[in-house]
Amino acid sequence: MTSNVNHWSYPFAGDAGNPLANLTSLAKARGGYYPMGANGLWHGGVHFDQGTAVTFDQSSVRCIADGEVIAYRIDDQYPISEYIGEIPLIKRALFSTGFVLVRHRLALPPLHPTPGSDGSEPALTFYSLYMHLQDWAGYQAQASLPRPDFWGEGTYCVETQGSDLNVRLEPSQSASILAVLPKGTRVRVGASNGQFRKLLSIVSGAARPALAPADDEGTLPGYVAFKFLKAQSEPKTKGSVVVLDEPVPIKAGDLIGHLGRYQNHDEAMPQPLLHLEVFSCEDVPAFVAQSRAYASRLPETQRTLLKIYKGASKLIPHREGIDADNPPRLSDEGVMVGVDLMLPQSLLDSLPADAKLVVPASTGGMSCSPETRWWRLDNLLVDKDDQPISGWLAEQEMITTRHSPWEWEGYDFIEDRERPAGALAYHLEALRRLADSERASYQGMIDQSDMGPVKQRLYAILDSNGDQKITPEEISTALSKPWHAQSIAQLITKHESEWLWNPDKWDELDELMEHSPADPNPDWAEEKKRIEKLSWWKELGGNHGVNADGVVWHFHPMELLAGFIAADDENDLEWLKVPRGQLTFDAEGNDIEDPAQSLHIYFSRVIHWPGGVSGVTIGRGYDLGQRPNPEKDLSAAKIAEPLYSWLLGAKRLKGKAAKDYLSSANSVIREAKISRRQQYELFVPVYDFMKSEVIRISSSASNISSYGALNWEVTDKKIQDLAVDLIYRGDYTPASREKIQQYFVDNDIERLRTVMADRSKWLNVPEDRFNRRVDYLRRP
Repeated sequence: MTSNVNHWSYPFAGDAGNPLANLTSLAKARGGYYPMGANGLWHGGVHFDQGTAVTFDQSSVRCIADGEVIAYRIDDQYPISEYIGEIPLIKRALFSTGFVLVRHRLALPPLHPTPGSDGSEPALTFYSLYMHLQDWAGYQAQASLPRPDFWGEGTYCVETQGSDLNVRLEPSQSASILAVLPKGTRVRVGASNGQFRKLLSIVSGAARPALAPADDEGTLPGYVAFKFLKAQSEPKTKGSVVVLDEPVPIKAGDLIGHLGRYQNHDEAMPQPLLHLEVFSCEDVPAFVAQSRAYASRLPETQRTLLKIYKGASKLIPHREGIDADNPPRLSDEGVMVGVDLMLPQSLLDSLPADAKLVVPASTGGMSCSPETRWWRLDNLLVDKDDQPISGWLAEQEMITTRHSPWEWEGYDFIEDRERPAGALAYHLEALRRLADSERASYQGMIDQSDMGPVKQRLYAILDSNGDQKITPEEISTALSKPWHAQSIAQLITKHESEWLWNPDKWDELDELMEHSPADPNPDWAEEKKRIEKLSWWKELGGNHGVNADGVVWHFHPMELLAGFIAADDENDLEWLKVPRGQLTFDAEGNDIEDPAQSLHIYFSRVIHWPGGVSGVTIGRGYDLGQRPNPEKDLSAAKIAEPLYSWLLGAKRLKGKAAKDYLSSANSVIREAKISRRQQYELFVPVYDFMKSEVIRISSSASNISSYGALNWEVTDKKIQDLAVDLIYRGDYTPASREKIQQYFVDNDIERLRTVMADRSKWLNVPEDRFNRRVDYLRRP
């Protein structure tokens, strides 16, 4: 079964950037809009081309979510369409048919999460398609270009430290040298023999001196040291669809490939192009209904989307002197927002520090007011007259609302089975390219297209001049505005895939394209050949959950990512796993946010005081009374105001002083929760500090004299984690070292298990901590 999506990634390397800007940047593409392309036809994905290259690092293509590769096709060389040019010339236009198809499983996370899942939660299988990828010839021409791992082993490149690689007669360092291979030479090798591989052939480059084949099959003689070879993966076949019997796992952000080249019949030159598409063959409305019901029970901290409503929210213009001590007032004059818009928390978090204010709740005087968060939003919104406005926005109950990505707030479902003939007739009429006689002939098609569900939904958004026609210019203009781009991107549309070859569907366009057997249109005939060559659905239909009829639900990929990346980034369950010290991390608290649960008293992502001589603590043991540089740690973890300043006030406070300081905290501070990621980032430096303390104490002259020197790097990882847990809780004392230090030094985990399981030796350790240590050491 496909593993659940744990992580998401934008399709290109580098910073994820502003999620709204990512949407509006697609308006710069030369075509390929969602859900209707610049040619007026249905379009199930989005394009990245020369127009979008100014925004995105399009040097490589990355997988958008954890999943598994189920199929791909890589052209040996780009195929070519031959169109009629200026007589007697023929325009040869190349185009990429290369693609990768990845299957994903989007599962509702458990309400009371622990790392891992039993797989019983509601889930949706969806697919991401990366179309028009680079051909094999492009990889051969650029030997240094990274290759996708899922292709599998193919060739190897010689990677030595400046010198040549020896080809030896036998698989031995002392065997005689037959020849050398210069750095960069690409070879094929056979079975391993110790540290060597049998040399089979040279793909590019040459041996010095040249090697003659050792048998009739052309196999070369000799062996090469495998450690100097870097794998160069290669497609199983080229120019045809590869359907993998065993899907290959792939992680979010892993390499998919590179943009291929594509030239339309009316373009002078080919351009780089990626078509990115997300679709599902399952019952998407049913899954979304389950998801919305689930989301209603989520805690406030997981509502990472802020919705602003047209005519409800106002922006208060910024004025000199507005700051944390002198915030705006709700009664101040402002300008009403003229659009609906959803703002991801990641966008709000990225605002400058002086553009984010929190006004604590007030309960004194004649009235009370709740905590108010203010965000300074410049050049993002417009008023009712579509004029740009800037200023301070307040989050207010019943005026703004908070949502989880699992609510799918603002999303609509549309089922559309419009045929290309009607869409093209409508498009030509919108551009006023139909003659009167043609208009009369196609009016029925035009009217039917005009009443189609997709166009009806788009009219209010796109039809800027009120002529009830949608043109490519209006599409591009609308997509450049975040509120329009978001509304369009929240359409989940059901339509037949453009990658299913259906000749009847395209033959319906013959009359519009002035093509008939008696009087053919060679360019249209050539275009239909191209469409067929681009298709791949029939090779997949019935495999890996892909349906046969090709009618599927389509999502806007960038809008899907905008919501779930925000949730993934801060509160993914993976942040409950740490690289070192899981024993201590798990013992220092839990992740149960629901106050109705009895174990909620140990919820660690809020301020607390463990008792005794401890200081104010947040996360899994981040003790402000003991940390030497909390300013650096809290800043690195991006702890926001006012919690940041309050925590700094707890620096060096211990015991009763820490308890009293905690008691004085107001409700805003007491209820503030850090994210799972912030908790993780606060734990890692504490573990590193405690580790250094164990090493420092063990390196004292008296301890070395009594037990010997501790070599931390070779010590068993479980012993390391136990040592850190002991010092974390104050159990690493001279008395305890008499029981365990010799076993640390000897790296003797068996004897350590015995002494740690002797309850009589650890009477001062709470039962739960004692049992956790014993169980941890016993695990394989």
